[in-house]
Amino acid sequence: MAMCKSCANRSHWLNSDSIVFVLFGKGILPRLLARVISELIFTAPAVPSDFSAFILVVVRFLSRAWVVNSVTIKSVELTDLDEAIVLFDAQLREHNIITPKDDLHNVARAVIADPSTGFLLLALAEAAPVGVAYAASHLSLEHGGRVGWLEELYVLPEKRGYGIGSQLLSQTIARAGALQWRSVELEVVAGHERTVPLYRRHAFQPLSRSRFSRIVSE
Repeated sequence: MAMCKSCANRSHWLNSDSIVFVLFGKGILPRLLARVISELIFTAPAVPSDFSAFILVVVRFLSRAWVVNSVTIKSVELTDLDEAIVLFDAQLREHNIITPKDDLHNVARAVIADPSTGFLLLALAEAAPVGVAYAASHLSLEHGGRVGWLEELYVLPEKRGYGIGSQLLSQTIARAGALQWRSVELEVVAGHERTVPLYRRHAFQPLSRSRFSRIVSE
């Protein structure tokens, strides 16, 4: 399940980062400038004829760049569990799925206790939780090894559009690679096709398959 939007293609940052490094050197401010330059060059609409409207566009991109730079991604630990469960619960409810919070806690604790089952990620913006991801792991004959299933990827509605989902996805892929998983798979729920470009930018390819489910125990 996916409920987040992506920031601009990462390849755009490289050129603007290089330019700003040459002009201003390293540091937080140069990185912010790099992101703003990249946004304005590669993703901004045509410059508005009205100057005040143009200022609003610049302010919006500055705000977005600041949020991106303030985000950190970490593994969910027991001390983070309550905050993470609130976000996972919100994700499921957006899909009209009600899972008892005790069950969510039990599953999350089991994943934390046994890393071979997968991992949980928490996105923080200025120390406040804003997004989560859960990648489950299982052995696959098809892939000849361990693979991941990205079951949940969620960002708070008011924080979408700032690239937080893209950062969570990047971290998921990086950790899967470090764990030597053969692949990471996911699904896009009907009605949430707007998330497809995010996954395509991260090199996910569509499969010609349908997914089915049957409840076997409560």
